[in-house]
Amino acid sequence: MKSYFNHQDKFRKLWIETLEQRIVLTGITPHSFAFDLIDLYDMRRQPDFQQIDGEAIGIALIDTGVDGEHELLRDNYVTSLDLVYGQVGNYYSSNHGTHVAGIAASSDPNIGVATDADIISLQVFSESDGYAFWLDILESLQWIRENHHTYN
Repeated sequence: MKSYFNHQDKFRKLWIETLEQRIVLTGITPHSFAFDLIDLYDMRRQPDFQQIDGEAIGIALIDTGVDGEHELLRDNYVTSLDLVYGQVGNYYSSNHGTHVAGIAASSDPNIGVATDADIISLQVFSESDGYAFWLDILESLQWIRENHHTYN
């Protein structure tokens, strides 16, 4: 992949905040009150919406990376790009991106909203300080622009 940005000119950083533990989204409880709040269970019961499950949709997560080997994500995990450390393969530096991926596309319908959507992990936030450079975020958006036909 071509880089359109000079990484020596990284002047601005973004910070990702640590979120509290979310028991209902970890699969510990068999029912998600958050899904009740947004009427997701009601929507899934309606015949017009029962076939909507995220199939043939790619969700690009610009975050700390995703654990593609996680048992509830591995069936939907398709690729990753690490713009922070340059690692190849399934590399992630924090569980935040995995948590977000679980909400978006876990294969468990009590955890994931789009249970058959593809997960594309773009790591731009570092493990050491939770910051991301603007240029890494812009490069991840450029990667999405160049690869959206392949993964969607």
